[in-house]
Amino acid sequence: MKRKTIYLSIPITGIENSIESREKAALTQANYERQGFIVNNPHVIADELTEILNRIPIEAEKMAADIDYLAQSDLMVLFPGWQQSVNCRLEIAFASIYNIPIWEAGTDHRINFKIKLEPNIIHTCKDSWIFNPMHSDGNDPEINIMEKELKTA
Repeated sequence: MKRKTIYLSIPITGIENSIESREKAALTQANYERQGFIVNNPHVIADELTEILNRIPIEAEKMAADIDYLAQSDLMVLFPGWQQSVNCRLEIAFASIYNIPIWEAGTDHRINFKIKLEPNIIHTCKDSWIFNPMHSDGNDPEINIMEKELKTA
């Protein structure tokens, strides 16, 4: 029988006490591993990526690696503080879109997010947060300058 894989979605970027975040993730990982699960821990993923690249990866590289591991997971465990974490919210959107169950860390509660995809908008009904990409009405001087430079290049 195939062992289930868990992805830990824990706020990391911009967290004041990253040591505490790392310790929480390590304790949770050890607990799930004792229960027979395979655990994808974003702190460990970032460490492995740093070793592979032989440098500190940029945020987008870490997020891409995290999403890759999340895609291979059977479920996601969501830690407190996710509301303030852009990366956790991206992981929630990905897990919701691809039907990866989301569980609240430290509980036996499954969390269901409804993701509504519309042109240029991803909206969740949970806590009413929205991903809304910036777009120009054509009157943004910086965008107009950039477009002009691209056309003349």
